[in-house]
Amino acid sequence: TSLFAAKEALAEAEVEEAAAAKAAKAAESQHAEAMAKRRDAEWYAQQARCGGNPSKEDEIAEKAANAAMKKAVDLHGAAQNITAARDKTLVAKKAELEASKRAHAELQGRVDHALPFVTHARPFFDWLAASDDDDDDDDPGEHASEASPETTTNE
Repeated sequence: TSLFAAKEALAEAEVEEAAAAKAAKAAESQHAEAMAKRRDAEWYAQQARCGGNPSKEDEIAEKAANAAMKKAVDLHGAAQNITAARDKTLVAKKAELEASKRAHAELQGRVDHALPFVTHARPFFDWLAASDDDDDDDDPGEHASEASPETTTNE
């Protein structure tokens, strides 16, 4: 792979990791909110429990509190599952990012290793190319006599 492709892969991995981190943070806040709702629903259900001889309103309130508690427990369980999935995705994206960073660093190291040679050898090769151009322009007829039909005789 080329350094350019490695840079693109690294940038893409950074974007994906940032998106996964944002999603994990949102899932954490939703989980905390669901936990608070569950705690409140459990407290309310505890307070709504009826004693020995409840009235109809007390029984209805207890049933509603238990239903709300069950709904809050289910919501909290779903939020836990979502948070776990987002965290798993975040870990995978971080691993991909680290792999991309290693690949980019390896290719960048190869380029950095060759850079002094390119920097210091370029003037020499430019001079060599210029001297070859000068040699060709100095004596254009130098090799012309060897291939010229006028100098060859067939007798």
